[in-house]
Amino acid sequence: MVTERPLSAELLPVRSVAQEDVDRWRELAARAVEPNPSFEPEAVKAAGAHDPAWARAQLLVVRDGDRIAACVPLRSAPPRRDLPVPSITTRVDPSPVPLLPVLGTPLVARENLRPAVDCLLGALSSGALPWPGRPRPSVLVTERWNDRGAVADAWRAACRALGIPVVVEDGWDRAVLHREAGGGRPDWPAGLGTKRLADARRKRRRLEEHLGTPVSVVDRAAPAGPAPVAPETLSEALRAFVELEGSGWKGRAGTSLSATPDLASGFHDACRGWSEAGRLSLLTLESGGRPIAMRCAVRSGSGFFLYRIAYDEEFGRFGPGVLLELDTAEHFLALPGAELMDPCCAPSNAFYPDFLPDRLPVATALTGFLREGRLALAARPHLRRAAQAAGRLRSLARSSEQR
Repeated sequence: MVTERPLSAELLPVRSVAQEDVDRWRELAARAVEPNPSFEPEAVKAAGAHDPAWARAQLLVVRDGDRIAACVPLRSAPPRRDLPVPSITTRVDPSPVPLLPVLGTPLVARENLRPAVDCLLGALSSGALPWPGRPRPSVLVTERWNDRGAVADAWRAACRALGIPVVVEDGWDRAVLHREAGGGRPDWPAGLGTKRLADARRKRRRLEEHLGTPVSVVDRAAPAGPAPVAPETLSEALRAFVELEGSGWKGRAGTSLSATPDLASGFHDACRGWSEAGRLSLLTLESGGRPIAMRCAVRSGSGFFLYRIAYDEEFGRFGPGVLLELDTAEHFLALPGAELMDPCCAPSNAFYPDFLPDRLPVATALTGFLREGRLALAARPHLRRAAQAAGRLRSLARSSEQR
């Protein structure tokens, strides 16, 4: 008779995860049922080393013998008016423009999906996990997960089995691009419209005329031969990206990587890790070696995740960002085994809904895993209505004062 090994859960400080666990974590990311580059060790360890927001982050892991079956990085969440209990969140970096894209789906092994989720939620609901600091959290906020994915389905089923409430809110459909099973996507980019495509071709020609040399797209993270990209070559390409991003509107707004040296260092470290694994792309629209626009993207599982983009505003009238977006989509469609291109954009993004034809349901899930959390989620609708009523009363009072 074969006896199944019991799963166990524990919390590890992100900044001090042992190397053997980093290797197990990396192996989990490669076999996860849903890819998430923001929760991979290359990204999380780099952020933990350089981004102050990650200083106290914890990694919740589910162990299956000498393997890791699931993991998710967490931190204490700031107080919320509609959630009167301490909570933890998968959004470790709360800044408006974080180092890593906000992607909330936990990494869970395909072959252990439901048991691993059961163990993770069971450990939280038991109160046995020693969360650092006080008071003890009782709600988990999973921000921007794939709401129709295999992990979300297993999560809901586990919550029902354990009697744990889960509330899904702030749902929206993120624009993405799927590749058909046989490869390619015949209806794209034709769906953008002949006028828009003709305008892009015209701007590309005018850009070449302005520069006096042809414009091409190269992947500066792709090796020229069987050997990986030389570290100095990659470092030069990454510096070029950071400088290009800082020279534009992101630099003026203070949201570029160059505005925060720690974030720039974290970006370099994460990209070096992805490059060593052969999964980094630095697509560059260039002319005569001069970068006009650059796109950083990461291959994770069957997904191609768009990370950051920058362009030289000197050539803004030629729409270099849009030209590179078109080239990026064509690059994705030619990648062997790639099935999804995800721009990792925020709900406020106005470009991608008109650019990419497919949709991925995204939402935030609140899971109450202790008695206090269950009561808080049950009371949330009443708290929200009370807050709205208080807001209306304040508005009426201000109007009366102005009369």
